[in-house]
Amino acid sequence: MGRQQSCGLPSGTKRRKGFVFSMDIIIAVAFGLLLLIIAQGFLSVSRDSLSSLQVSRTGSDIAAALDHQGVLDTLDEDAIAEQLEDMLPVNYQMRLEIKTNGEGEELDIGESLPANREIFSGRRVFAVTDGGEISDYGMVQYFIWVK
Repeated sequence: MGRQQSCGLPSGTKRRKGFVFSMDIIIAVAFGLLLLIIAQGFLSVSRDSLSSLQVSRTGSDIAAALDHQGVLDTLDEDAIAEQLEDMLPVNYQMRLEIKTNGEGEELDIGESLPANREIFSGRRVFAVTDGGEISDYGMVQYFIWVK
């Protein structure tokens, strides 16, 4: 009979409920801030990596286009160089090194590699056809960079 009840609860429980509620809010705010920091890290992709991806994809697309148009399987250096010049955007430079498997033919087309630029490279395997029949296989290694 020494304690008074407020709203049916002992008076000491009311203070503990307030403390637990405050701790719950503090944990929720800390968790929310943590999620925001993690999201910031995922969303802040630097422009540099995006432009690097664009250069790399451009080189891959040009090598694929040369293959699909049938220019690579001709192994004609002048025709490949002309088509490369037509496809290549003006702010890029590119070099192709083409090697065939059976005949062992090697072609180097394009600019020489610069020493002070970031260079992206890739490879593509293609079939050399003769009258619709596959006569050899070749590999083109491309190097592309921004002027």
